[in-house]
Amino acid sequence: KDKKIKTLSIVLIIITSFLWQETETRGSLIGMILVLVFYVIFMKRNYLVVVLSIFIVATLFSSISHRFTSAYEISQDIFINNMSFNDVMKKSYESNSEKNRIFFIYHSLKSISDKPFIGEGGKNTENNMRRVINDMNLNVEAMAHYHNDFLDVFTKYGIIAGSFFTLFIFHFIIFFYRYRSNIYSLIGLNFVIVHLGFMLTQSIFAHMQSTVFFIIVTYLLYSLVKKECSSSSLLKE
Repeated sequence: KDKKIKTLSIVLIIITSFLWQETETRGSLIGMILVLVFYVIFMKRNYLVVVLSIFIVATLFSSISHRFTSAYEISQDIFINNMSFNDVMKKSYESNSEKNRIFFIYHSLKSISDKPFIGEGGKNTENNMRRVINDMNLNVEAMAHYHNDFLDVFTKYGIIAGSFFTLFIFHFIIFFYRYRSNIYSLIGLNFVIVHLGFMLTQSIFAHMQSTVFFIIVTYLLYSLVKKECSSSSLLKE
């Protein structure tokens, strides 16, 4: 039975990897890696180490490898060539996506330091970015969100709201992990961790469809776990 579970797990990971190759999105890639790492460290699924290693190596030679090249060039300019932040932001790279995200982090941290408790507001982000870009004459794009849910909430609504949001996400991870012997809890654990990968590269809570989908599925699984375990000893531990 254990061999069948291992074989099925590997087959499902291979199928998922193929599906990811069709999307080439970094959020889903990070989510998959986070799940595999989580299973190796916390669930003691050591056989997944080989799968994880092969998956990471294959990613480096995939069609998104140019993004790693751009990230390396930017890192080299910053840490080796000692280029200033302004010069890096003005320079063009093979993929400017990484450079834009560095600007988002810079602008987010600056905004948080300026308004740590009240935030900049939910509708002011793009205008604030555009003003900074014009003032500094930078070659980056202004956006309405920060392509990172944690930066987005902390910057727009302050550190108190951001802290509650972080606790909200990790509450479900801890809950589902605690009752991982339940199938619904295991599904919920995978679901939230995979979405955590998306949250690091995209602001899913800045879009109505993804927000509704995440909340409905998470609470549905949460309720199923509660219902399944209410008459057992799981919730009494």
